[in-house]
Amino acid sequence: MSTESQAAKAASNWEGLGPYLRGVREELGKAIWPTRPELTQLTQIVMGVIVCTAIFCGGADYLMGQIAGFIFVKK
Repeated sequence: MSTESQAAKAASNWEGLGPYLRGVREELGKAIWPTRPELTQLTQIVMGVIVCTAIFCGGADYLMGQIAGFIFVKK
């Protein structure tokens, strides 16, 4: 492939960027964004689920470690 055809191909890749970004902006304008109270409530829910999941995973890890230690460690 010649250098000229590589340059032409690279330039053609950038030609579609403008219309794409305009389309993205248009679609973002159509979106229904949450209000501040909705955003706060949903963030609290997500954080609560994360904390509960972390506690569950930590507890399960600890319990399985204790069981594995009991089974595999000979005293």
